[in-house]
Amino acid sequence: MTRPRIAILGGGVGAMTAAFHLTSVPGWRERYDITVYQLGWRLGGKGASGRNGERADRIEEHGFHLLFGFYDNAFALLRRLYGELGRPADAPLARWDQAFQPHSYFVLEEDVDGRRVPWQFDFPPVDGVPGQGGELPTPWQIVKLLLAWARELFGRSHEAPAPATVAPDRLDRLIDGAAGELRALVARSEAVIGGVLRRAHAAVDWLAELSEAVLPSAFLHAAEHHAATRPDDPRAHSPHDHEILLWLLRGFRGWLQRHWSERARGEPEIRRTLVSLDALISVAIGMIVDDLITPPVDWFKIDRMSFEDWLVHHGADPSSTAAPPVVLLRQLVFGHQTGVGAGTCLHYALRMVYTYKGAFAYKMQSGMGDTVFAPLYQVLSARGVRFEFFHAVEELATGRDADGHPVIDAIRIGVQAETRDGAPYRPLIDVVGLPCWPSEPLYDQLVQGDELRRSGEHLENWWSRWPAVRTRELRRGTDFDCVVLGISIGAYPYLCRALIDQTPKFARMVDAVAVTATQAAQLWLDRDVAALGWSLGPQPIVGICGEPFDTLADMSHVLPRERWRAGTAGSIVYLTSQLAEGDRAPTPPRTESQYPVDQRARVWANLNRWVDASGARSVLPGAVLDGGFQWDRLVDPAGATGRDRLAAQFWIGCWNPSDRYVLSVPGSAAARLPSAGTGYRNLVMAGDWTRTALGAGCVEAAVMSGMHAARALCGTPAQISGDDLPDGDDLPAPPPLSPPLSPPLSPPLSPPLSPPLSPPLSPPLSP
Repeated sequence: MTRPRIAILGGGVGAMTAAFHLTSVPGWRERYDITVYQLGWRLGGKGASGRNGERADRIEEHGFHLLFGFYDNAFALLRRLYGELGRPADAPLARWDQAFQPHSYFVLEEDVDGRRVPWQFDFPPVDGVPGQGGELPTPWQIVKLLLAWARELFGRSHEAPAPATVAPDRLDRLIDGAAGELRALVARSEAVIGGVLRRAHAAVDWLAELSEAVLPSAFLHAAEHHAATRPDDPRAHSPHDHEILLWLLRGFRGWLQRHWSERARGEPEIRRTLVSLDALISVAIGMIVDDLITPPVDWFKIDRMSFEDWLVHHGADPSSTAAPPVVLLRQLVFGHQTGVGAGTCLHYALRMVYTYKGAFAYKMQSGMGDTVFAPLYQVLSARGVRFEFFHAVEELATGRDADGHPVIDAIRIGVQAETRDGAPYRPLIDVVGLPCWPSEPLYDQLVQGDELRRSGEHLENWWSRWPAVRTRELRRGTDFDCVVLGISIGAYPYLCRALIDQTPKFARMVDAVAVTATQAAQLWLDRDVAALGWSLGPQPIVGICGEPFDTLADMSHVLPRERWRAGTAGSIVYLTSQLAEGDRAPTPPRTESQYPVDQRARVWANLNRWVDASGARSVLPGAVLDGGFQWDRLVDPAGATGRDRLAAQFWIGCWNPSDRYVLSVPGSAAARLPSAGTGYRNLVMAGDWTRTALGAGCVEAAVMSGMHAARALCGTPAQISGDDLPDGDDLPAPPPLSPPLSPPLSPPLSPPLSPPLSPPLSPPLSP
């Protein structure tokens, strides 16, 4: 009997995760046949990176990539991947914890009276190892942590009363008595609940014992104490518990906004404490009012609003939503212009702050292609997955199966190049002992290699003028039975026209889930950043830098992975941001080859603006002299002079449809389809545009989606950490490719752990 054939289209995180889990099923080779069809010469999608052999094998990325410590599914995959890779102990990046190192130091820049002022955060390490899995804190537990965090932050402020004013145990007894009085008032229905809570301070004796100085602290302490003494399951709370808590929180926030509004204008530390407290309290209030605490929790039900509007709706001062910690939350997912759905943003932020393990974030110790996609290629190839490089998917054609169900009937592919010996393309090169992807195809393996090199055409360019050497059509029942669509949603208007025209829910998703172009640059400098004027801390990641690049990272730790002559390069600085094109500007037809030329010119102009304007001066003042950038600080092995040395650096725009970043605009979450919810009986999707519990453009969401896709096809993995949403219902049940096995196909990714209920109290709401 012929094994079911799975065609995986695309080589991004979601697609490769699906391939990894499909081939983790015991005896998978006897069960199905898997082929990956990939544009160009490398895997990675938006996360692809390459090595430039003409410039010291330097790493060239599509942007700056960072893994947060709460990416449990992503790290579980990486830990298994590196374990199976089995590199010798003395090999470069032999283990996952050598390839990904903790990073906790972040700086946000804010404009204060025309000056760029740094706001520093150093997140402390916590227990746990990313990828261990385990239970997550519940939303109600997070509310309690928010209140503890707020009280600790207020207690450190200059405006808080002396801690000895009222003994904590005395205050707790007073609070318990006050709560009893409030419940009694409500139970007797002596007035409307809202009126009772507004006037209760005049009716309760305990307030008489508190001075005006201690009153705000008492309200915040009372809120934390009241929440801490309620049951862990919100379904067991009394009807009035939340009304009492809301009254206490609103009372404290009201005092906060009245008392600090004037002083905050001239005192940065007071303003920072104010906006942090205002945001924290407003989040807690909003979670209670919108019932984001009672299981099962649907974060997306508030996604019709932006996160900033949601905060203001629940009483936050508008100035707090313009503060760097809140602005950063939308810039993390490139939502500065469009906004981010409130539920998506809130859930992502709370997971980021309260569920990280080990370190807040982890920096890759080489390019993303080297640390993620080369190991994936090596392991999957060794398992028996076939890779067809230089296969550009052009169209998915639809049809119906024997039962009349919609299916993908054919896949049209343009073959970009062919190998000289007809053998599979061998894509990796060795750089300082590490398998890596080159920045260009390995032309000597290709029949068309010499011509392609001379043409200057880029095979990953959607508008490339390089013609396909032939067209290949894959047919259902002959070449494939099921399809994993891992090409990003930005390309769907080109590839999936029939699906859009024939399936309303698919069309709704493509229309609602917006994408945006991004830009990135890398500068190699002749000395370290400290010598160039950076004085705040080591290896900083700097956000909210202003336009045209809003994020900067010192990535000098990867220099040993490149081949620079001794004394040549002292540091590397990565820049990234959105490449705005107006409101949902459509990408042009593939015939408009001038489009990428114009976009590249825009990125070049933006890089020049950053160097010439305040960007470089703000973070690298030592590279600026008499108002001008010192071009000799830039490394150029060719020895160019002046601004031509800037042209020797690396810059890129991710404007190709499949490379565009997937946004989480307000109102779009409801239109996202689950992996197996396409409406087509043999099609699943794998990528961060599908419906997962996270719903944001990031590696973790892409991994979750790939796991959903694999589970829809073969029933494994059994668990997805932090995501209990269904895979979708458009595939036959039970799964057609493999009946359930006994014992189960795979165990949970890790044994359950105790919930991390003691995160740091020091950082603000966001990094």
